[in-house]
Amino acid sequence: MTKEEAIQAMKEGRKVRHGHFGEEEYMISNLSGTRYSFEDGNTCSKEEFWKYRSEESFDNDWELYPEITF
Repeated sequence: MTKEEAIQAMKEGRKVRHGHFGEEEYMISNLSGTRYSFEDGNTCSKEEFWKYRSEESFDNDWELYPEITF
């Protein structure tokens, strides 16, 4: 999915990951989309996250993080 699709999915409460992320890494946003949280409990602002990921490789290659159910 694209960057914009990933941002929208996070606003809907879905976890996403990128091709550059490790297998267990994901991120999710708060409902307003202003802060991102990660699998390790760290958080950052939306602006801070995208400031360091402005290259074209982050425009695509996003996917939903698989939810495991038992």
